Formats: sequence, structure tokens, C-alpha cells
Amino acid sequence: MNPLSLFIRHEGLGPLMKSTEDRFTRLLLETEPSHPALLNFVTHLAATDMPLLEHILSNSQLVSEQTAWTILLLREAYAAAAPGSSRNFLRRLARKAGLANRLPPTVSAGVGTLTASQTSAFKKLRAMAEVYFQQAGAPASPVKLRLTPLLVGSSGTGKSHLAHLLGNALGGVRVLTLTVGSWMVEGSRHDPSTLEVIRQTLEEEERLILFIDELDKFSAMDSGWALAQVTELFAVLDRQIPSSGAGKGAWNETLRARLREKVFIVAAGAWQTAWQTNPGQRAGFAPAPPTGLEAVEKIRRARLIPDELLFRFSSDWLVLEPYTRADFAAIAERLEIPAGVLDPVVAEVSGKNFRYVEDCVSAAVVAQQMTVNAARSAAQFIGHETME
Repeated sequence: MNPLSLFIRHEGLGPLMKSTEDRFTRLLLETEPSHPALLNFVTHLAATDMPLLEHILSNSQLVSEQTAWTILLLREAYAAAAPGSSRNFLRRLARKAGLANRLPPTVSAGVGTLTASQTSAFKKLRAMAEVYFQQAGAPASPVKLRLTPLLVGSSGTGKSHLAHLLGNALGGVRVLTLTVGSWMVEGSRHDPSTLEVIRQTLEEEERLILFIDELDKFSAMDSGWALAQVTELFAVLDRQIPSSGAGKGAWNETLRARLREKVFIVAAGAWQTAWQTNPGQRAGFAPAPPTGLEAVEKIRRARLIPDELLFRFSSDWLVLEPYTRADFAAIAERLEIPAGVLDPVVAEVSGKNFRYVEDCVSAAVVAQQMTVNAARSAAQFIGHETME
């Protein structure tokens, strides 16, 4: 029996409840306005205590003035609740509070739809995110945890899909996607800038998943624009927005704290050339794409990502292997794709991964519509001939 249970058995709950009440009162009377310890306790308590959560959400003024916090409570409770009546009750609470659209959709892609490689990467991705969010507000550790994952996989292997699946798995945490093509630096004529977009999002969201895609396209500093992009990217990864990067709004301490403690950053890159098949394959044999280990070795050896950028991520990259014929066969079965539409062997050789599935299904649907159109035209022609 643990010490706390033994104490309660002998002394009862009275002393513990009295001490807890006194401690809460002292915290609330302190001059510190945020009370992080008390706020974290109430947040975790409301996630598992439905009557308390209902009481909080019924306060319209609190919901209006502390929207981000009340959304966090809802999402934490939703993530902890079992599917069924508990989650349905939470949806009713959300509707009454005007927050129904802040919960994840009723139906979402599950882990069961992933390939073996995606499943392995997702399990680690989720564990890293959970550790990151759990350590927020915890006492500082002498060892800084490296919890910024890097997804590596050729085009179509589902990197962005995993990021959004993670958001749903964590109770509907919003995913903000940024790419090198959409990164607008401060001081340019483009409005809003990327730093301003991040700031505005943090004003609305208590927690956030920041998904930085196309990391491989952040070029070596070969122009003033590229230099500015990389400089701002480093600032975000280091969670230290410079004073000159405040944009039109103010990066107050609350928003800076959220960037440090409540934004889980995931980056991804394809490094497509590293996945190209090697020449010299024997005739009659389908060329197999490189394995994940081979592609990663190519990326590291060719120094296709600058060291100063590489060191900002966990060194254990999450590698998404190219789809195999077994993966394609399983997908065809799960999606009930008719025979003859998708050939797993040809699909594997294509190197397109899930995009090959989309191509095949699209072609089949278009061909079916063309058949329908031809039949309709023939019927109209016959009807016209009959009338004459």
C-alpha cells in the first residue's frame, strides 16, 4: 500500500482536505496573477470530473474571456473520455458553450488505416508530443529533452497525415501547417507575415501543433530572402521570437510562454532525390526503391540539410518507408477497390506511394463517368431517331 493510502486509512480524508483547501486559498491570495500550479491542477481535474467541467462551461463570461483555456479543458476531457456516451455528453456541453466546432470530428482516420512504417512512426510521434505537453509547467530538468521530431519520407508517404492524426489523437489540438513556399518574412510586402500568423493563432489556441513541411526546401543562404526565412525558422525552433519580429501585434509574455511550453513542433521533408532507385538494375527485375536506412544515409552523407538546422531536431528521425506491394494490397482491401483497378506490384514500382492509389481510383471513376456519358448519348440518339 502506498504512503498516501495508508495515511488516509489511519487519519481519514479530513486533514488532507483541510490542507488542500488552505493551500488553494493561499495560492489565490498571492500576488502572482497566473497561479500556474493551481491552474494545472484544475485543468487536469476538470478533464476527468464532468460535473466540474459542466459548471465551468456554464459560465458564459468565463468562456468568453478565457476561450483558449475552456477549449483546452474540453479537449483534455475529450481525449480522456471513452468513445460513446461520455464523448456524446462532452459534445452536448460544447454545443451549449458555443464551442462545438472546437472538438475533433466524430469520424476520423484511425491508426488502423496506417502502414506498418506509419504506425511505428506515429507511436513515437504521439509519445513525444505527450511528454512535451506533460512537462509544461513542471520543474526544470538539468537535461533538456529533445522533443522536436523530424519526419523523413518520400512524397506521398503520409507525413502531413500523421501530423493531423496526432492532433485528433490528442483531443483535437489544432495543426498549423507552414511550408517554405508560404513562409513570408517580417518586413516584406506580404501581409500577414508567418510570425504574425503564428502569433494570431496562439491568441486563439491554448495548445498547438506547428507542422513545418518541406524542410528540405529551405535553401542554403543563397539570397537575402532565404537568409531571412532561415533566420526566422531558427527563431521559431528555438522558441525565441526577436523583438523586431513582433509584427503588428505584441508578443506579450503569455504568448511567448505558449510558444515555449504549449507548441509541439513537427518538421518534415521528402529529400526526394535520396529515394530514387539506383541505376543498373537487371532486365526483367522491377527496381526497388532504397530503404529508409539507405535514404537517411544518403541525406546525412550529402549534407542535404545544414548542421545548424539538423541539430535543432531529435537525432532519431522518424522515417516513413515507401509503400510496399503488401501495403498497397492491404489498402485495396480496406478501401474495397474493385479488382483490376490497382496492381500492387506496379504500384510499388511507381514510387508514388498513396498518390498512386489516388491516381488509380481517380482514373477508374473518370472512366466510369465516361461510360455513363456514352450510354446517355447513345440513348438520346436512339430517342431522336425514333421521333423522326
